[in-house]
Amino acid sequence: MDSQPPWPGLDRLGWLQAIGGLLLGLIALFSSYDHITLAGTSVQLQQQWGIPLIAASVATVLVDSQLATRARDRAAYEADRRTYEAD
Repeated sequence: MDSQPPWPGLDRLGWLQAIGGLLLGLIALFSSYDHITLAGTSVQLQQQWGIPLIAASVATVLVDSQLATRARDRAAYEADRRTYEAD
């Protein structure tokens, strides 16, 4: 039997990261998304570029939260397996 949780299969920290990334993406979308400011220098973007960049960053956060959840699940599984084998 497959013990993996259903998609997206996020743990509590994964959900927190995913929701935070989505909220930051929404804030960026509903504020100005026609420029990027790095180290005090503002780089102007065509406004049409902003939406795909925001979508890509939100997708990256969602993938990272799922990968981090899987890493934590794998670490917990390995710890349980070592405990079981020690008995």
